[in-house]
Amino acid sequence: MRELAAREQPYLFKLRLTAGIKRLLERRCFGAHWEDAGAGGVGTDDHLRLSGWDRDRRVVILRRRLQGDMLLAGRIEGQEVLAFVEAEAPPQRYEYAVLVTLLPHAVLTVAQL
Repeated sequence: MRELAAREQPYLFKLRLTAGIKRLLERRCFGAHWEDAGAGGVGTDDHLRLSGWDRDRRVVILRRRLQGDMLLAGRIEGQEVLAFVEAEAPPQRYEYAVLVTLLPHAVLTVAQL
């Protein structure tokens, strides 16, 4: 990213869900102004500086609400276990994507890219 920025070459990368990204999502989940990102999703943008980065960079946070039943799968004492989550008021569940970019475009445009 540093080399692309030095050459003023636009870039767009999807970031992995690291501890720094989780903190960003916790901070922005409820207080952010979410705008339409197309395809049933919403998005917002922010600036972030992760360890190893030489400066703040623009990130675009996209989320899409997940529908349907929730199934948990795992192991307990070596045995595989499945459990359905049932509640009177189903929890709101989202799928997130965090993109880092040098593009100046609006959130809707970045989401479509």
